[in-house]
Amino acid sequence: MTLVIIICGIDLSVGSIVALSGTVTGGLIAFSNVPIPAAVFAGILVGTLAGVFNGVMVAYTGIPSFIVTLAMLNIARGAAYVYTGGQPIRVMNEISM
Repeated sequence: MTLVIIICGIDLSVGSIVALSGTVTGGLIAFSNVPIPAAVFAGILVGTLAGVFNGVMVAYTGIPSFIVTLAMLNIARGAAYVYTGGQPIRVMNEISM
């Protein structure tokens, strides 16, 4: 974020990407019984891919970062909503690493 601010850019999608990464991580743990380290890796991968998409769009197309990250904000928020079906993800049993 510091680099983005230094070059006079803006990233509006940070919160939505964190929400998407968190729902993917929690969903894999709760619904698919994926081990915690693998689920955390998947969540980090989702966030990284969203960030790479933002960077590529800004760097190679010339679209302003405000527009690209505003679009990603809505995409990530919608994907998190669709993934969860609008319901909270609950882990009801004890999880061991």
